[in-house]
Amino acid sequence: MADTSSLAHSEPNEVTALLPPDSASQRGGSKPPSYTATGHPPPSPALSFSRRSTHQPTPIPPRPIPLRRSPYSTWPIRLTLVSLIFFAFLSTAVLVVTVLNIWLPRSIAPYLPTHRGSRVLPLWFAGIATWLSLSTLTLFWTPSRATRISLKISLGVAFVDLIVLSTIPEFLHRESVLTILTCTLAIGVIGICLISNNLIQEAKEEEGKIIENRARNLREAERRAEILFLAEEQNYWLKQLWRAFKITISFLLVFFTSIILILVTINLLIRTYDSTYPLPFKNSHLHKIRPLDASYTFRVHLACTGPNTLHQPNNSAYSDALKPGPLHRVPTILYESPSKVSGTEGAEWLLDMRDRGDVGRVCLWDRPGYGFSDSSPDAEIGAIEEALWQALEKNGEKGPFLLVGEGYGGLLHRIFSARHATRIRGHVYIDAETSHTLFLSSHAHTHSTFFRSLLAPLGLHRILALPASVLSKYPSQRDINEGGTRLNRLLSPYLNPLTLATVSQEQSLSHSPSSPSFTTLLASLRYYPNDVPTIVISSTGRMSENKAWRRGQTSLWEEVTGEAGRVRWTQFAWGKDENGNEKNVWGRICADAGDEGRLVCEDA
Repeated sequence: MADTSSLAHSEPNEVTALLPPDSASQRGGSKPPSYTATGHPPPSPALSFSRRSTHQPTPIPPRPIPLRRSPYSTWPIRLTLVSLIFFAFLSTAVLVVTVLNIWLPRSIAPYLPTHRGSRVLPLWFAGIATWLSLSTLTLFWTPSRATRISLKISLGVAFVDLIVLSTIPEFLHRESVLTILTCTLAIGVIGICLISNNLIQEAKEEEGKIIENRARNLREAERRAEILFLAEEQNYWLKQLWRAFKITISFLLVFFTSIILILVTINLLIRTYDSTYPLPFKNSHLHKIRPLDASYTFRVHLACTGPNTLHQPNNSAYSDALKPGPLHRVPTILYESPSKVSGTEGAEWLLDMRDRGDVGRVCLWDRPGYGFSDSSPDAEIGAIEEALWQALEKNGEKGPFLLVGEGYGGLLHRIFSARHATRIRGHVYIDAETSHTLFLSSHAHTHSTFFRSLLAPLGLHRILALPASVLSKYPSQRDINEGGTRLNRLLSPYLNPLTLATVSQEQSLSHSPSSPSFTTLLASLRYYPNDVPTIVISSTGRMSENKAWRRGQTSLWEEVTGEAGRVRWTQFAWGKDENGNEKNVWGRICADAGDEGRLVCEDA
């Protein structure tokens, strides 16, 4: 009887005939059929006339599975990402230029568009553009609804800023092209950030549809399985917390930007209202001037009032004391205010004397950046005094002049006196700054003034003081001084951003013997008329507290003023407080020392 096993190996049956040659005949047993990933059996060899033929034809390749592009690799998202990178580089470059324009105005301003404002507002718009572009690039893949709402608010507020800057005449004159361009840059960055947030959100929603719906092909099935089984990983919740943290940070960055833009807009609207305030005096004029080194023209406020003649006092014992004496010509009093004080505010005591007829003609002005004047390209003392002379010429003032300089104004008047020595008839220095106190000593408030000038465009002082001064039926004097009246907002150094920026420039040019202002002061000593009658008024308390101040006042009287010009050196004492110390030694003698201090100034 034949062996059944040998028959099984030699003669295939109906089942084994369908198997390939390396099947059960080679392994001694049957082999289960295999299947591919698509669920189809592998192709079987073609049948031939000879069953023992070993020829195997080329297998038919499987049908290719169509690949679907990731929702994050679309051209709109790629284009938005490239645009964000471009705006990030552009806004960063503009930010650097605006910072240099504040720190080095003499070197940068000639190459930039004309700007007669504080130079800080363009810095804020450039900073906002840089802030948003860099933060959006860092958190590009974390969109959120709250972030989009904040971006829409920021975009609307920025458009309001652009409308105000480009339609109000005062802003067109002072802020001009530079601020408008930086505001437009901020609007463009906000728009790109909003578009990118929307596109990424749409891509995430499209990716979610793959999870919710049945996969159409193998690639979608694998992607669906990857997302569904992601929760099985050990760091799943850590990733979720990290994603929530990035979304929160992205929202807070945009939210703070919206708050800043809202504050800037409110401050711009208040400044728009304040710009309608008329000039303070009947004889006030805004003169367009351009000093020799200036790159553009700007306006300064000058007011001159009163006649150039007075009745000479009748001191004869045989005449009627009430009868006025003969007329005689008197010099024009030219007042220069201290630092942080405009001429409009500082010359109040002189204007009162003019109204009483005690003095003749009085001229006062607001230095560039103070009061009603524009800011100048440079706060160097030589350029400032050149601006004063040009304003006097345009107003028809020929002199002669009696110079009254208070604080920082006394130092400026020394430059004016040296340049126009033949027109000077006298000097009155009231607690005047000197080289010992301004250039050869440090100042503790230099940095604080700089940072306050940077925050000035937000208008925090005037916004916080506005409700108390406007809504209150009986506002306090403090409320009025801190922002309740338009005139005070124009004159106060802490409410007027131009004044803060100018004071910061004055301080940056001082406290260094290598500054251009110190060089100008040294050069003026050669031409200074030291034989002109001079009166010096000094605070005794300030001299006792500050040795540099005492040296400066002593030098002003003994070295700067010649022996022929020394009339009187009045050392004024403020009075003692309850502890026996002299009070308010750093105040203004003519304005803060009561009737006694005012009488000292009027008598001089």
